[in-house]
Amino acid sequence: MSGGGRRRWFRLRHPSLAARLVLLAFVFIAVPAVLVGPFLAAEEAKREALLRAVRTQGAVIAEGLRLALEKSQEADLPTAREALERLAQPEMRLRLLYRPQDQDSVFLIGAQPPLPSDQLDTERLALVAAGVPWTLPESCRGGQPLDLPYVTPGGEQEVLTSLTPFTTQAGCWGLLTSYSLSGLIGEQLARPTWRSQQVLYAAGLYGLAALLALGVIWALWRSLRRFAGQARAVAQGDAEAHHGFKARARIPELEDVASDFDRMVERLRASADAIRHAAEENAHAFKTPLATIAQSLEPLYRTVPVGDQRARRSLDTARAALTRLEALVQAARRVDAAMADLIDPPRRRIDVSVLVSAVAESFDDPEEGVRVTAEVTPGLHVLGGEDLLETVAENIIENAVSFNPAGATVKVSLVREGRDVVFRVEDEGPGVDPAVLPNVFERYVSHRPDPRHGDVRPGAGHFGLGLWIVKRNVQAMGGTVTAENRKPRGCRMTVRLPFAK
Repeated sequence: MSGGGRRRWFRLRHPSLAARLVLLAFVFIAVPAVLVGPFLAAEEAKREALLRAVRTQGAVIAEGLRLALEKSQEADLPTAREALERLAQPEMRLRLLYRPQDQDSVFLIGAQPPLPSDQLDTERLALVAAGVPWTLPESCRGGQPLDLPYVTPGGEQEVLTSLTPFTTQAGCWGLLTSYSLSGLIGEQLARPTWRSQQVLYAAGLYGLAALLALGVIWALWRSLRRFAGQARAVAQGDAEAHHGFKARARIPELEDVASDFDRMVERLRASADAIRHAAEENAHAFKTPLATIAQSLEPLYRTVPVGDQRARRSLDTARAALTRLEALVQAARRVDAAMADLIDPPRRRIDVSVLVSAVAESFDDPEEGVRVTAEVTPGLHVLGGEDLLETVAENIIENAVSFNPAGATVKVSLVREGRDVVFRVEDEGPGVDPAVLPNVFERYVSHRPDPRHGDVRPGAGHFGLGLWIVKRNVQAMGGTVTAENRKPRGCRMTVRLPFAK
């Protein structure tokens, strides 16, 4: 599996916190969405079954009334009301309608619970206003299912469920059934289960649990984002970086982790400062004995006769070794400084256009046969340290100048390409040995032409550290550096650094 495939597989197996937050939100939304359809269907089926049951009960009561009234040739109102009271069921409201033989008028003659006689007409008008069909079929047969909300003249809410007609010798009768919303059956008919207090409480608790779960992940994600911002501030050397990771932790469980990060940053900074301090102290410690040796050689050189070639060669060798030793001390100091910058690289917004122009101008010296031209796009910025950038520019240009023939030109350019700032240096020297080119930025790699013989050998005054320091500095600023040979001759060094808006 390729590296990209492994990374994709890793991301699938270990999704990000943001992806998990989205997935959790989707689950919390999907569960009610998936259940609501079957739940509503079951609710409707339950309601229909309840309506059928209460309508059947109404039909049974109507049949009982018919049996009680069938022998009377006239409307026996006392018997009807007595039978109505006897057949009444808990929670069920009954109203008895009557249409005499050979008449079209329908009268409300009784109710259970009972109504005063002077309120029966008011009740009838209210029922008509509620939409109750105030007629009985001509055949006085066949029940009529109802599902109507109704408010009594007294203000009580009911649901009308059925109107069941039956006939006797006295005429046509009709039994109107209803249920009060204050009772269990009426509440089930008028208010769906999903609107009940229990379900609403459960839904509220579910929503609260969802908010709490999402809130926990959101708070954790926000804290990690603040940690990332603090890490960027530390890397860029922003003034607000001194607040530390712990000051940005909003979750108590992350405070210990934040404290560990703060201690780690402090240790890294202390280590970098210690390396820089040690490098300066070591260089200073070596300078005194080296200067003493150099001063001691001068009297010897003056006292040795000109004709004593052997003694003079020994002194020349000692002088050369001393010069090389001084260069080694400086190189060691530069290496230590580069290592310190790798541990704690400065990351400030630097105008690299101004810096490159100044460095290129400092190397341009036509009187000494050194010609350096610069084509610099103004206003280009990168995040880094001014010392790091200056060292990169100086080392690359100095390297190009050292290889350039007398009178030839070193070309320096700085442009923006996409998201990168590109710094190029081209010389007209012999180029780099193809065998050495892949390792030209490694430590202690230095091959230079001998001006007397034209062969390639390690340079006496160079230790292969300049380009290695360039590579370390560029990597510390998040960039890349490459080298390639030009045709027909010469070398091109290219540095790419992220553009800072």
